[in-house]
Amino acid sequence: MNNVIQDEIVGEKLPTVLVVPLTSSQRALKFAGTALIGATTESGLKNDSVALVFQALAIDRSRVGERTGSVSAAERAEVQKQLRILTGESL
Repeated sequence: MNNVIQDEIVGEKLPTVLVVPLTSSQRALKFAGTALIGATTESGLKNDSVALVFQALAIDRSRVGERTGSVSAAERAEVQKQLRILTGESL
């Protein structure tokens, strides 16, 4: 499962979508560039998951399925914080 992190207004004409892969393995939290995403009705996740921000990638729009949920504002902020750290913006 992936978490789309691309702003749709900016990226609507692009053939790709920027995503962050998710894993249910909590062991992944030992790596830098990760963020915990809780299993909630809002997220649509069955298990707490880890956003592997350090593995962010662009995929073809045809590979993106139906939206199954959304992350909380705090979780979104943590993903964005990890992106800033990984790109050196927060230094």
